[in-house]
Amino acid sequence: NVSSVPYDYKQDNASLTADWRIDAKSTLTGLLERESYDRRNREREETNEDRLKLTYTNRGFEKATLLLSGESARR
Repeated sequence: NVSSVPYDYKQDNASLTADWRIDAKSTLTGLLERESYDRRNREREETNEDRLKLTYTNRGFEKATLLLSGESARR
């Protein structure tokens, strides 16, 4: 007789975003996000991942847009 272990899980996401218009052509954006997994019948029942992302946008150029972005994550 072979039995199968159920691998169900619950995933929750929460995020917060903020934009700051530095001047008429420049914007700074920040994103903070948390992703959580709750599992049953697993070696690790809960895992979390936190992310921080910062983006700078400058539309002050005649034929181009400057976009700088950085991201960091932790599990």
